[in-house]
Amino acid sequence: MGVTLNPYKVLGLKEGAGQREIKIAFRRLAVRYHPDKNPDRRTWSEEKFRQVYAAYETLLAQLERKNRRQSLRERMKTEAQRPEEPYFLRRSDPKSRSLTILHMLLNGEKEDAVRIYQEMLREFGAGVLASFLPRRDFLDCQFLIAEALEEKGNVHLAAALLRQLVEREAHRRYPWHYVPVVLEKLKDLYLRKLPRSSSPEQALKWYEESESLGLSVREKGRVAQGKAEAFLSLGKIGKAVRHFKEAERFGNASRSLDRLRTSLSGHL
Repeated sequence: MGVTLNPYKVLGLKEGAGQREIKIAFRRLAVRYHPDKNPDRRTWSEEKFRQVYAAYETLLAQLERKNRRQSLRERMKTEAQRPEEPYFLRRSDPKSRSLTILHMLLNGEKEDAVRIYQEMLREFGAGVLASFLPRRDFLDCQFLIAEALEEKGNVHLAAALLRQLVEREAHRRYPWHYVPVVLEKLKDLYLRKLPRSSSPEQALKWYEESESLGLSVREKGRVAQGKAEAFLSLGKIGKAVRHFKEAERFGNASRSLDRLRTSLSGHL
């Protein structure tokens, strides 16, 4: 995998830039690095364009999460009977414990929130939050607990919770407006973090499951490359070569793809 770049530096922005500045910088750099504007340096321009687009998506998602959390904090404060000590903190029934988890997540108490969630998960099973929270609170709480679990390194459970959110909202006439953000985070888990922490056999399963998430061309190229790397690790050279060629057709130029080409050079 390539080195993670600072999205602010990629877009030439100062830390904390607002949405308007981010969009202006993206439009300017997208024009500058578009492959059609650089026909003599197409591979270089494609890589630069991908970096700019990835930085743009990352910063907008961060802003959306920040705004969402602020909105949730304000709503929780309004709904609480006593802002300094919400009523649900004094109760131990499942609904109150679920609201306590959401309250803690919004106030940065992630360790305690995860501890209580895991206790309830053992007690009530996978659908615990959906069972005891109204839909809006459930969606917000499950997304935030998934983020907290991911930060703690429990990427498998985080992915399962995010997948559950996407599947619950898939057939609604008016799905949760935050679903696109959930999808992007879920794709990141399936394409990067889950394969890194898995055997080659399991990594192949993650890549297969990711294909139902509506992948972009770039993401399909990453899946093909990941499958090629997994099959190479398993010694299945024929399948590794087939998926490597598929990754090349998607145009995903990267150092990791170059390294894979070198590893397969005697079979191409």
